[in-house]
Amino acid sequence: MDPSALFELFLAVAVVESAADPDAVGDQGRAVGIVQIHPIMVEDVNRITGTNITLDDRRQVKHSWYMFRTWMNYQCRRTGVTDPVELARCWNGGPEGMYKASTKRYADNVRLILNNKAVMTAARERVSKFLTAEINK
Repeated sequence: MDPSALFELFLAVAVVESAADPDAVGDQGRAVGIVQIHPIMVEDVNRITGTNITLDDRRQVKHSWYMFRTWMNYQCRRTGVTDPVELARCWNGGPEGMYKASTKRYADNVRLILNNKAVMTAARERVSKFLTAEINK
């Protein structure tokens, strides 16, 4: 998937999942960070890439972006799905999420955010500030 389109999807998912808050915690404490990453996602990314990302890394936007990008590109290759909204369904419902009725509403929310220029601009600015601060540490 095109990196810029994937980053736009990351922004939209961040808005839907956490209002673009890297400190967000959900799903009874299992989902953490700007795109609400579960422990299984960290395990998957480490398996796919041979990295040693930790559960604490989910709170850093740069690591969340890396995990999101890695997992989504893996899913694109594995499934052949390249439509961002369908991939968002995988993010929400797991590797077969695009087939689950339970992810349809989530996909509709992501689509609405992707089509809202004001929200996307605000998300881009907010996430850029977090990334800049993390990179300059």
